[in-house]
Amino acid sequence: LADITKTYGFDGWLVNVEQDAPEVNEHWPDLLVAFISQLRQFLGDHKEVLWYDALTINGYVDYQNGLTSLNRRYAKAANGLFTNYRWTDKKLAQSKLVAIEAAIPVMNVFFGVDLWAQNTNIPGPSRVTYPPKGGGGTNTGLKSDTNQLSPALSSQDPLPNLIPFSAQDWEKIHQGPMTRVLYGKLSFIPQIADHGPSLTILTKLAGCWEERGDLPVNSGTVQRTLQQNVQRLCLYKLNMLADGSLRATIKVRKRHDIAGVRSGFYVAYRGPGQRSLEYTYHAMRPPTYSLSPFIYLPIRNPNKELVELGVFVEGDLDQSQAIALLEISNIAIKPCKETEDKDLETAFTIEDVHLVEVVKESRVDKRITWRWATTQGRVWPVGMPWSQTTGPFSFFTVHVGGSRVVVEAFCTQCSLKPEEIEDLDERVVIQVVGKLFGGGHIHSALSLARRADFVNNASGH
Repeated sequence: LADITKTYGFDGWLVNVEQDAPEVNEHWPDLLVAFISQLRQFLGDHKEVLWYDALTINGYVDYQNGLTSLNRRYAKAANGLFTNYRWTDKKLAQSKLVAIEAAIPVMNVFFGVDLWAQNTNIPGPSRVTYPPKGGGGTNTGLKSDTNQLSPALSSQDPLPNLIPFSAQDWEKIHQGPMTRVLYGKLSFIPQIADHGPSLTILTKLAGCWEERGDLPVNSGTVQRTLQQNVQRLCLYKLNMLADGSLRATIKVRKRHDIAGVRSGFYVAYRGPGQRSLEYTYHAMRPPTYSLSPFIYLPIRNPNKELVELGVFVEGDLDQSQAIALLEISNIAIKPCKETEDKDLETAFTIEDVHLVEVVKESRVDKRITWRWATTQGRVWPVGMPWSQTTGPFSFFTVHVGGSRVVVEAFCTQCSLKPEEIEDLDERVVIQVVGKLFGGGHIHSALSLARRADFVNNASGH
């Protein structure tokens, strides 16, 4: 574990044991404390180890939601604790006393805030969420780009987990009456320059006369009539404040512009005691191929709650073939802020992209490397995460040969697999794109290399 940390350049480990001990006896806590202590020793003074509030010294998972006598041995060995999310003001005060008694620095006891807002119906205090009000009870909730323990949160799961049609369901649609279907397909081939997976929103006519095509992905109810002019596909079920303090930030490209047809995003609100929803539609402009195709949706409807976010199409579509409407690569709901993502994108640069040779045992490993720099006079906002390895960036994507090969990197270098090198042209264009913790992207200048420069490389990412 220590070698992995040094190799990939991250800052330490969160030790999270959410399973009961395989054999509960008096020696079990001693063995686990020894493991944590040895890991800290091997990592050295400049790396971190945090114990997560799950397994107790009794050998069972029992979330304490604070520092207690049942988890302080593990926390002291790690010199830090990350609590579960159901803490209260009383737990805060009690944890401070336990920390002082156990000689654990009070500032090393971190209280969890659930950025996904996954409140459940489990008895007891609700999870502490962000935003504090309106952020919970959704199983999707607010998605933040600044999660301390998951810096790549905003990229690794940027899209909703849609429910796929089964083959049987898809057959029923095609055997039924003629239906206009609005659905989505996940793609892992980058369609937008600086992102990996994307979601393509498509529409088509399906009926008993049509052969079954590829199975789509759908999270909404298929409308069984062509008479309704507006069709919606819900991406997120929500339960959040709509007082103007939040907004949706979406990276999207409009694929086609069809006369008489509008497509884009909608938000749905519900007031206290209301059963019907109130919809607000935000149509996309004609297709754009900007490097930063962000749109911002205001979430404001006084005295109501945001309950849905999705896509829509409006107009007469009679084509039987699938038509791609939108290409979505990222959706985030987060607090409005005075400093826009564009301002952060001017604070740093990515420079000096080139190949280096690293001698590893009996072979020479060719790696792409780069560095980041601060723009003169710019200061990183107070309270924003910062990595000792990647600075203001949560991660990088390295584009080799356009987007023919895309590699994610969590340090300032990467290498290519032999099979990836084989697909490259003789002259290779390299570009590094950094994802900032606070949102937004920074692109390096294009760098040129030769395919032959990579040939001796035999390592993985």
